[in-house]
Amino acid sequence: LQIYDRLIHAHNEVLVFEEKFTGLKQRLDLVRQIKEAPMMYATAVSELVRRRTFHKEFSSWHSLHVEKCTALSDEETQIRAQFSAKMEKHFLRVLFHGMFDSLPVFFVKTLPKFDESLGPIDADHLRELRSSVEDLKQYLKVTAPQVFSRLNVR
Repeated sequence: LQIYDRLIHAHNEVLVFEEKFTGLKQRLDLVRQIKEAPMMYATAVSELVRRRTFHKEFSSWHSLHVEKCTALSDEETQIRAQFSAKMEKHFLRVLFHGMFDSLPVFFVKTLPKFDESLGPIDADHLRELRSSVEDLKQYLKVTAPQVFSRLNVR
């Protein structure tokens, strides 16, 4: 019975140490997060500005893309309709299977909403941070998305 009591006592001590260790781990994680906070803030500001720029460029590219795709689709649909009108009542139509297919929709006409709830931070805030906090300059860099050149097809 004495051994059993000692085992229970030892087990309880291990549980206490485990709880203390878990608490210490959480506090150390919090200290790490506090230490990284300036770098994370600067990185998040840069990413927010990059996403705003990307959204603007991508929306512009998409508008042009839709315009060109719509023109191509309308033109192709008209050509097919003219051919179909000529061929639909002619006896030779039975020799040309599949000639009456319509062009599928191959582009997204309206983009789903994205990046619309980004915070009120803008490029001016980024410039202000760069000039006032020298240590964070390396985290305050924004690369241009270059949507038009990256999505250029040739």
